[in-house]
Amino acid sequence: MVAWKAGTGRRLLVVVEPHELLRGCIRCWLDSSCPEFEALAVSDIEACGRGGVLRRAAAVLIGAHAPAGPEPWLEGQVQWLRRRREDLPVMITVDGHEPARAASLADRWGVQGCLPLSSSTDVAAAAIRLVAAGGAYRPHEAGVETPRERLSPDTKPEAAILTPREEAVLDLLGRGLPNKVIAYELGMSLGTVKVHVHNIMTKLKVRNRTAAAVAARAGQRGPQPCGAATKPMPGSGTGNAAEL
Repeated sequence: MVAWKAGTGRRLLVVVEPHELLRGCIRCWLDSSCPEFEALAVSDIEACGRGGVLRRAAAVLIGAHAPAGPEPWLEGQVQWLRRRREDLPVMITVDGHEPARAASLADRWGVQGCLPLSSSTDVAAAAIRLVAAGGAYRPHEAGVETPRERLSPDTKPEAAILTPREEAVLDLLGRGLPNKVIAYELGMSLGTVKVHVHNIMTKLKVRNRTAAAVAARAGQRGPQPCGAATKPMPGSGTGNAAEL
């Protein structure tokens, strides 16, 4: 049983990692990069069996590389969770050099997210937020086809093509900016921004703006028309995108 007290006002993210060093590193990184979450790090999910931890958890992040053999251990962790809270979003961390195995593990145990350890910290933070919000994240490295890959060389369906203005809106979504700030940055009305966001989600086949932002970070966009270029954004500069 773990010692955890409610009342911080932050969403609870349970981190299950059998290696103590990795467990501590992930927790420190979450505290820095995802301050809206309170990270509770344990070596085994059964430590969360009491105290209302699972009832209050927003998601669970499991390291799928246990010392005694990852697959039987992972199966036990996920099944224990499912018996107690079937709806709880689960994400697993996997070796980024084993994409086929990563996809196989995610499909076998029905987890919502598959996060290669080779991911950038920005993408990892966005993916965790997406899964905790009820979405699913399967990166290209895990064997997931992007919209571009599902197209034959000669097909360019209009539904997958973003206009330059939609590209500009999507880039700002990827920086975590709200609609009002996007409207100011691009010199358009709030209503126009909302229409662009709706069209982006429809074209990318995602259900919320968080998923669209993750797609922006991962580069999973539809094919662009020849010669299309994103209009420069006021004050965007050339620095790294801010976190979601």
